[in-house]
Amino acid sequence: MPHTNQPEDLSARENLPEEQPQADAPAKEEKPDLFDYLESQPDVEDPFPPSEPEPQQEQAPSDAELLAGYIRTRSSQGLLTARKPLLEESPELEPVLETLMQDEAFADIRTEKGEKDVYYYATPIMAVHYAHLAMLAEEKDLPRTIADMVRHHCKIGPAPTPLTYFTASPYNCTLPQIERALMIMKHREEYADIQETLSYNRVRYLYSSAMISAKYAKSLADFSEESAEIQ
Repeated sequence: MPHTNQPEDLSARENLPEEQPQADAPAKEEKPDLFDYLESQPDVEDPFPPSEPEPQQEQAPSDAELLAGYIRTRSSQGLLTARKPLLEESPELEPVLETLMQDEAFADIRTEKGEKDVYYYATPIMAVHYAHLAMLAEEKDLPRTIADMVRHHCKIGPAPTPLTYFTASPYNCTLPQIERALMIMKHREEYADIQETLSYNRVRYLYSSAMISAKYAKSLADFSEESAEIQ
């Protein structure tokens, strides 16, 4: 067809369908983050909680431990625990008392043997010597108390014991009680060593002739009185 210079018919182009915009490519799907997912979930109770060890129950103290605690408490108060009253009240305690004497766990529990009973106490809460004095006071055996203390002073001093020593605490005896005890002691062989001496100012002292001589006892008594006067 011959080429002509006729103008292009634009009406035909207007009738062409409009070009549709190309659809955007689908966005690449992102994988959910595990921690974000977990945080987004509601809080629910774990059906399988971790097992926890059961608390250990404290073992109840044995009869021996209870009795030892009772003796220690009384010892802290300066008191002995007599065997006879315990067994009169609870006869089943006899094997328990034997356990206290045999088990190393109760090595602090000791006994003081008197003429009337056996007494329990705990060291070092109560000193051995104090337990002996407490036993003598418990049994109200004044002759033995006088003899034991006079011998004790002669041994550790050495020193004689003034008669008035037994009027003070913890003995709190009257002079008539002391005189009566000395009278009894003069007629008993086990107290034959307990003798009396006078200081230069006529103060009465007791001493054990088995431990110190009469002359030495007299000089010690004089020295004691002289020292008291100086003070």
